[in-house]
Amino acid sequence: MREISPTQLEEILSEHKLWLDSHGGKGKRADLREASLVWVDLEGADLQGADLRGVNLLGAHLEGADLREANLRGADLREADLRVANLKRANLKKTELMWTILEGADLQGADLRGANLESAHLKGVINAEYALIDQTQRSLFGLADNKVTKLQQKIKQAEQAIQEKKELKRKIQQLEDNSQNQKDKQTEIDKLREKLKEKTTEAEQVAPLKIELKEAKTQRDKSQDKELEDAIEKISNSNKDGFDTLKTYKKNSRFLMWAGIILFGLALVIAGCIYYSKIYLTDISNLSSFHLVLFSPSFVLAFAGTALLRHDWKIRQLTQQLITQNNHIDIATGILTASLNLTRIDNIEKEELSLLRDSFTSVRQALLFKENTSSNNTNNQESLGKEGELSASIKTLSRYIKNI
Repeated sequence: MREISPTQLEEILSEHKLWLDSHGGKGKRADLREASLVWVDLEGADLQGADLRGVNLLGAHLEGADLREANLRGADLREADLRVANLKRANLKKTELMWTILEGADLQGADLRGANLESAHLKGVINAEYALIDQTQRSLFGLADNKVTKLQQKIKQAEQAIQEKKELKRKIQQLEDNSQNQKDKQTEIDKLREKLKEKTTEAEQVAPLKIELKEAKTQRDKSQDKELEDAIEKISNSNKDGFDTLKTYKKNSRFLMWAGIILFGLALVIAGCIYYSKIYLTDISNLSSFHLVLFSPSFVLAFAGTALLRHDWKIRQLTQQLITQNNHIDIATGILTASLNLTRIDNIEKEELSLLRDSFTSVRQALLFKENTSSNNTNNQESLGKEGELSASIKTLSRYIKNI
């Protein structure tokens, strides 16, 4: 490991800045290979295109640093702070990134193949889907492993190559017009032309990749449509069975209610008839024969009527639960139906589509909350508040979908 003093580091960074500003005409590209820069403070440093292979940056402060196209292959970046750093097209192959903070870092086009990302802080990483990463690393970034995503990534890289191709042509032109040493100039031009050739090859892949992407999207959409249609059909069938059961419950409830009322009323009529017959049709001296046994038919009818009304009340409770369940099924069916179109929206994570994503999240959370409250009997006021949130989310979502 090379030891570099703060003064030497400052001089290297100064020369590197001059090299960047002059597009290679003056100054010197930063060469920090195998250098020991443990716990160094390089916050906001401009290290674009620097050679940092094998450098030891353990615990280094690199917040907001510009490391575009920097070569960090095999570097030790454990515990380094790379928050909001620009790592576009940086070579991070086989780097040690254990416990490294990468929150908000831009990884567009960065090569992370073989890098150790164990316990790295990856929350809020930008453009991870456009980085070159191993299959085992995709889950760490929460990336879906499918053909469409891979093709979109390749197209993005090819489009980047087109921009880089233009920039390389501009640099070559500047070098040809530069009055520096002819030999050095020619060497630099040859390097740039070699890189230009490589980027031209990448750029030529855009057209065939777009065709392949279109076919992959069509195939994906058909597959997703079939899955969603099957899900909607299953839910609809379930809903139909629920409605049939609901009709039966309502029919039985009406029968039990009227039967109970009739029996209870009949019991009262019979009891009244017996009572008044004993008072007005029997001699007062025979009142000792007036016995509760005479009212036994009324008691039996009243008991039967009460039992039927109680059973009716239980059925009404079940009916209410079925109505709530059917409402949930209707909402789920509506969301799945909307998904048939929403799955075709590319870049769903774009800022302008955040309302759509957040609304779906709110609907899901509200539905989950209602499911929990129905099973756990939690506070009614809180449940009503969440139901209002669900309705508001669905209305917002519906309006937004219409305007897409």
